Amino acid sequence: QQARVMAHSRGDEAGEAESLYHLASLAYYTGRADEAFGVAVDARDLARKAGAVVVEVWALNLMGIVHSNAGNHSEALACCLRGLEQYRTTDHRVNEGGLLNTIAAIHHSLGDTDRAIVTYEAALTANKQLGRPDDDAITLTNMAQLRSQRGEVFLAASLGESALELSRQHAPAFVPDVLANLGEAYCSLGDSAHGAECFDEALELI
Repeated sequence: QQARVMAHSRGDEAGEAESLYHLASLAYYTGRADEAFGVAVDARDLARKAGAVVVEVWALNLMGIVHSNAGNHSEALACCLRGLEQYRTTDHRVNEGGLLNTIAAIHHSLGDTDRAIVTYEAALTANKQLGRPDDDAITLTNMAQLRSQRGEVFLAASLGESALELSRQHAPAFVPDVLANLGEAYCSLGDSAHGAECFDEALELI
């Protein structure tokens, strides 16, 4: 809030837009989705006015996530695809894998698993070029969930193991979710002992 006030007093619209985006993110991660969406819209509009394309993309992506969580998947996809299109007009590449992961997850929610898989793989390719193993862990876990839902449980378990290894090293906060998904995959394979080990460790970490 202080950064926003200071940016506003100096006429720094790009800085104010970025402050608004971070406020929207904080609102989202503390469970205030409606507030997050409204502030993200303000951030998007001000960033667009200021020509701060990357901040506008961040805001669009957050709007898409809120839409998706509310079940508005078509609106979510439109926001995120627009964000990706604009992002690719910049020389900023750090977040491309994350943007693609969000788009893939929306395709997954819409039931378009083939397109989701292609987009998840594109996210992995982008992350490889950027050195983002933390994003890889999330993408691999999402891919494992999708493969499991398609009945491809051997592949789901393999992807889950890869996600677990990356999560332990680069995204420890994500490990319980990875373990829970991996436990489901092993139970589907009839390996209930290994599945129980995954669930027990997940519970212990939580």
